[in-house]
Amino acid sequence: MLYDVVPIQTRYRGIGRCLDGADFYPNESKKEFSQLLDQYAQSLDQWQNPPSQQGLAKMMELCSLLRQFHFPCEVIVYDSTPLERAYGYGLEFLGVDVAHNLEESLLYGEVPNEAEEFLNEHGLCPRTEDVAQILPLLDCDDDDKDWAPCYVYTVSIQRNTGPRDIPDIYRKPLQKEILHLHFDSVYRDLSMVSYEFSFDHLSHDFPKVNSLTMYAFLMYVISQEESPDKHLTICNYLTFMEPTILGADALIHWHLTRALELDPGNRDVLRWILSVYDGNPDCPFSQAQLEEYRQTLEHRKE
Repeated sequence: MLYDVVPIQTRYRGIGRCLDGADFYPNESKKEFSQLLDQYAQSLDQWQNPPSQQGLAKMMELCSLLRQFHFPCEVIVYDSTPLERAYGYGLEFLGVDVAHNLEESLLYGEVPNEAEEFLNEHGLCPRTEDVAQILPLLDCDDDDKDWAPCYVYTVSIQRNTGPRDIPDIYRKPLQKEILHLHFDSVYRDLSMVSYEFSFDHLSHDFPKVNSLTMYAFLMYVISQEESPDKHLTICNYLTFMEPTILGADALIHWHLTRALELDPGNRDVLRWILSVYDGNPDCPFSQAQLEEYRQTLEHRKE
């Protein structure tokens, strides 16, 4: 098993990618160029050593640092046999590369049109058996080389199981990304670890994100995958977190109504409405609606 920090710049996401000096000097990080180089130099030692848990952790640190400066990259793990985990880290399968000694890829660069039908959205074979079919269509410079399947995975930011188990080294950069409104990359990273976008988890993991920014982030999350619990998370932020948003009750009413449209008998949503608004003069629901929700809850208990 080998691992590497690699750029995400094209469709291809196999083992043929590598970092070079230009990757450490994007416009956003000119002032931090020396810091990036120091971190890269420390990681080089790990590349020379046999694979280890410490080495993979160093790769994750470098990747996290590069992402802070908006450089699209990922840590990949690859091997000649399929993998499930790597030193406790979760893995997401990217595809099967066609490689020589886990070093050189036949899929990196130009691929003949007739071979494209065998490749997935990452420019890799989706199945082992596709390698045998695509190999005759590829340009092999050296027939003496042994080209074989290479299973490629991207490494999750989460080391152990459980949606709250995000190490500080990744939690802090992700919080910074939210504050800079880079919602797409944060959502992608959190989704990779099956993160639960609940009020408890988000307020614990990203305490410096205020209600306005979190509202915008959660609206992006909902645009990608809508569910009643995400609408309820927004309602918690609008109700309990600062700063208070003018007209928040109208927003809350919309989100709760939408949550009930998705799941009319959702007990969590109904309980939230009654616990927050029953007897509350600012209640955006009518008394008839509250009574209907109360009866629905009572009926579901039976």
